[in-house]
Amino acid sequence: MSLEIVWQMLQRSHADVGSFRITGEEIRGPCPVHGGDNLTAWSYNARLGIWRCWTHGCQDVYGSSVSGLARALNVEVPSGVKVDIVVPNVNKLDPYARRWNLQYDHPYLQQRGWDADTCRWFEIGVVEDRHNQECVAFTVYDLDGVHVGYTKRAIRYQGSGSKWRHTDGLRTGWLLYGSQFLTDLNWLILTESPWDCLYLLRHGVRNVVATFGASLTYGQRQIVERLGIKRLVVAWDRDEAGVRAAQRLRKVWFRDLVVLTPCFEPYKDADELPSWAVSYLFEEWI
Repeated sequence: MSLEIVWQMLQRSHADVGSFRITGEEIRGPCPVHGGDNLTAWSYNARLGIWRCWTHGCQDVYGSSVSGLARALNVEVPSGVKVDIVVPNVNKLDPYARRWNLQYDHPYLQQRGWDADTCRWFEIGVVEDRHNQECVAFTVYDLDGVHVGYTKRAIRYQGSGSKWRHTDGLRTGWLLYGSQFLTDLNWLILTESPWDCLYLLRHGVRNVVATFGASLTYGQRQIVERLGIKRLVVAWDRDEAGVRAAQRLRKVWFRDLVVLTPCFEPYKDADELPSWAVSYLFEEWI
């Protein structure tokens, strides 16, 4: 499949094509499905005719073919492209085999205002990865309260590769981080990262989850529909990717839902908001 056809699909999806680069038979750039700002998170190989999201595995949900990409981007399948039918096989995730030994009283967490008891309650702590790099690890549960893995972020991010990494087999496209804390199914507040989610929960905001990026995948949409949610509050980062993703969510996917997007400029992330701003912006959901 030619690069030109996939490039046109990216343009029709309103992706920022200026962030993509063509090298030989490959297109690389930020994932147009789940969003984010990692310029190497997504690729399309014209020789093989397949695409891949290297950070969230979005192709596992929609299919790695060109028609699967069309489904993911919610654009028409180009003329002449064979349409394949993909039935997701990840409705149920396997329980994660072991518990990590999380350090709840690490100085980095204390500097961010997280004492050991709070970290233990939310099951976050510091671990070392296989490169002996310290990371903050967040325990992930599925909608049924089953522990299915961890997601982690390097404390000293060097600016190369993905900021977030997940344990093998963790299909984040079928999970909402923080779902074990849901108390009311009339509304749902979406944040990008576990940090944002926990920050709002600590300040008394209810029904907050993280989508592992500025997008709501097909699998996450199934969760929202299963829960019977009628109101979505989109509190993704207020950068270009987050704003564009929130606009797309409002226009395309949830015409039958009330979708609200609180404005918290000049702050970029939810976890940058001072306490008074959290109380003001999310007063209805505290």
